[in-house]
Amino acid sequence: MGSRSAAASAPGKVILFGEHAVVYGEPSLSLALHRRIRVWGDVPADATTVNREALDEHRFSYIATALRLHWRDGHVRLRTETELPQGGHVGSSAALSTATIGVLFALQRGTPAPAADVARAAFETEYATQGAASPNDTTVATAGGAVLLSPQREAGAEHLWRIEKGERAWNAHRITLPDLPLVVAHSGVRARTADQVAKVKRFVDKNAFGRDLIQEIGAITREGVEALKHRDLVRLGELMNRNHTCLHTLGVDAPALTRLVEAARRVPGTFGAKLTGAGGGGSLIALAERPQAVIEALQRMGAQAFPAEPSPRGLEVSVS
Repeated sequence: MGSRSAAASAPGKVILFGEHAVVYGEPSLSLALHRRIRVWGDVPADATTVNREALDEHRFSYIATALRLHWRDGHVRLRTETELPQGGHVGSSAALSTATIGVLFALQRGTPAPAADVARAAFETEYATQGAASPNDTTVATAGGAVLLSPQREAGAEHLWRIEKGERAWNAHRITLPDLPLVVAHSGVRARTADQVAKVKRFVDKNAFGRDLIQEIGAITREGVEALKHRDLVRLGELMNRNHTCLHTLGVDAPALTRLVEAARRVPGTFGAKLTGAGGGGSLIALAERPQAVIEALQRMGAQAFPAEPSPRGLEVSVS
């Protein structure tokens, strides 16, 4: 391999419905955000570095795993830049994994790799780093837009790819969503996705009620897809609130999130609000007639709040 450079960027995401349940084969519905993570890579290199420092396998665990699983070509220089809050559960680790895999594959091949190849490798990176995961976040980071992940092929939806892991299988679909007045707010409380995934796994493995909650979240997701088809915002909000209650019962809520969710719901015209992502901290998403009023209410409580601007842009890779 001669001298080569590659650059990639991938979007963050919010989950409308289905977090945690998707790990157990239930459907999920997510949107890519306009905020992104960017990764640059160069070879050859005298040492493997990230942001001009020796690779710190704790700080950059996803990059370290990506290199261990998918790189056999000596040292590489990597640089990263993010617009996403770390530990905010808006897909920062998935965007980083996806962009890193996009760069590594492009450096190896001299051209951007097929999206499905990147999505599968990025999922393997997330799974190996977290100990358990679904391909939801890495699929959204790769595909962009709105993504429905389901155990079966969905009629009337564009099928993107299928990913399998053990006994589980997920089919990724691109769907068209109406414009939705959404707000995202980061609580400021960082939480490790792996910890929350492990907490839910303990609950589900030992408790039939936990398994019932997982199935209920799956049913809520399916109802949410139908409500979206009719742009029934009232019903969507009700389902978001129910989804949040299930996640709270699973133990992945946090006091800071609870306060923000309740504050968002108190703003007149708010249809619903829920945590988004793994929980334990991180972020919430709200559906509201008056999104700016929700943003201001949450900012007064110290949250980082902004409009959830969905983006059709997925992974973007260039090679030079």
